[in-house]
Amino acid sequence: MLNGAFVQSLENHYRRDLSEQPLEWTVSPALHHKITEDGRMQAFYGATTVLKLNEEDKLKCRAVGERLFEGLSLPLVTILPETYHLTVHALSNPYNVPGGTTELVLADIARREETVAVLFRNVREMYGGEKIRMRALGPSTNGKDVVSLKFVPSQDRDAKLLCDLFQRLESLLPLQKPYVPHVSLAYFLPRPYNAGQIAALYNRLRELDSDAFRFELTLDVMEMAYQLHSHMNDFRDIFTVGSVGLHP
Repeated sequence: MLNGAFVQSLENHYRRDLSEQPLEWTVSPALHHKITEDGRMQAFYGATTVLKLNEEDKLKCRAVGERLFEGLSLPLVTILPETYHLTVHALSNPYNVPGGTTELVLADIARREETVAVLFRNVREMYGGEKIRMRALGPSTNGKDVVSLKFVPSQDRDAKLLCDLFQRLESLLPLQKPYVPHVSLAYFLPRPYNAGQIAALYNRLRELDSDAFRFELTLDVMEMAYQLHSHMNDFRDIFTVGSVGLHP
């Protein structure tokens, strides 16, 4: 996809999320793998690749999240701000490893890890020291799993670099899904929400669709991290583009 078309598709996706308020809540069939009905994190082992946020950018995202949830009578499971990141591409997890058991996921992680390390070394050689700037659109949800802050690349170079990172990882484990850059803020509970709760949420999302709540992230390619997670509030660096060895 051409870079301009990629950005336009993300903006259209965000607008569609805001406009398509569900009349009845549809509980995501996959959400129970991550969240219990009483709002606890389920064990969810896997690997992912992310662009880490610096402390200043975490505070910007946190401020939007706090305003989003302020006074909102809606049961949600919030993401810890210290774990905020912009996902580049998910890797092995129960959703995309056949069988989906913890044992099979961990085996798949081990099988792929050196390939990921080689890819990270190649990224360092090509893009080490570069920055990717992302412009916030605002928080939205497709009414299934998560409320997240959506972003688009600020300039053509940012889009080109980000899309190249994604495509390199997609070649390792094809998910065949559109890439939507985001920072997750909170998960829904795997149970229905009533009409009043839905309306309150979408009213707040539309309130935050304002330049007053928009900002820019500056993401360092050297801080792109390969992480393992045991649940959705526990992400641990295994290596980054900057720390991975330059040679196998």
